Amino acid sequence: MIEKMWKWLVEAIRETLALSWTILGLVISYLTLSGQAATITGVGLIITLTIWLLTISFVKMCKCNYICCGCAYHCKSYKI
Repeated sequence: MIEKMWKWLVEAIRETLALSWTILGLVISYLTLSGQAATITGVGLIITLTIWLLTISFVKMCKCNYICCGCAYHCKSYKI
């Protein structure tokens, strides 16, 4: 159980770093907005990141590191 949690945590950190520019843009937009717009942006940011981190395991990676449905269509090593 602990090993599974550790793998998920490492994957979550890796994926978060991969999207660092997107997250940075969302944080900057939150900081530059005011009032109700900042509140809506902040809540949306938190909800979106939470859902995204919880569904990391649903996304499959091909051997060539393309994110896809698991069909291996993009993978150069895939042979029909």
